[in-house]
Amino acid sequence: MQIVFHIGAHATDGERLLRTLLKNRETLAAQGVAVPGPARYRGLLHEVLLKLRGQRASADTQAMLVDELTEGTKARRVILSYDSLICGPNNIFEGGQLYGRFADKPAWLADLFPDHDVSFALAIRNPATFVTAAHGLTRDRTLADFLSGADPMRLSWATTLALLTRTVPEAAVTVWCNEDAPLLWPEIVCAVAGIDPMTPLRSAFEPLADLIDRDGLLALRTALADPPPATPAARRAIMADHLERHALPGALDEEVTLPGWTDAHVDAVSRAYDADLSRIARLPGVRVMLP
Repeated sequence: MQIVFHIGAHATDGERLLRTLLKNRETLAAQGVAVPGPARYRGLLHEVLLKLRGQRASADTQAMLVDELTEGTKARRVILSYDSLICGPNNIFEGGQLYGRFADKPAWLADLFPDHDVSFALAIRNPATFVTAAHGLTRDRTLADFLSGADPMRLSWATTLALLTRTVPEAAVTVWCNEDAPLLWPEIVCAVAGIDPMTPLRSAFEPLADLIDRDGLLALRTALADPPPATPAARRAIMADHLERHALPGALDEEVTLPGWTDAHVDAVSRAYDADLSRIARLPGVRVMLP
């Protein structure tokens, strides 16, 4: 069985991917894809992880987990989505490193299902906006405490993902940029589900719909229906065109509120983020989804 861990990152889709998957449970189930509700597995996985602490799960434990996750149904793939599977928001910069727990915790997750095909999926985000947004998820922590000595100007997702590929070298990893998600959403959902990227899905255009005006949304629906695009690239082109022409005022703007930062700081971090994507794409077993 294929086990997919969608591990965030924090401050990216806000569980929108899970909600989209749950809205399409029947369509996915018909293709052998199980999407258990979060209450069915989040507490259970935490309990078993603490018990095993990196040891490989026995055949009996794996069978129990699979039976619970699939509710006894036939499935070829199970999707488990939770942005705190690796760590909670307070520990994103534990030890002064961006998701330093990628050095061990993914292996713990993989060892829950050592006899199965485990993969990981996650969104990343420009550090210029990620730090502020992720800090907003914490409780009663100053920004300095949250960063634990990490320098926002030097954050690298490529370094973090290199930890992941070294920790679980046998696992495939799918990565996309949160900034690109509105144009890629149907493909992201289908990639995580392991189904054809042109599969009709409910709420497949919801992230884009949040960014465009009512006239643009109506025009988009018409353009996607008559005639329907034949390829993901053709669909993306239609979506991009409507976003360009019908974006709500300010919808594409993101505010950076890090103390002392100027436009020059944001530009420098954004250029480094773009360069990071090239490094990530060269990591073994990693697929980077780009519009």
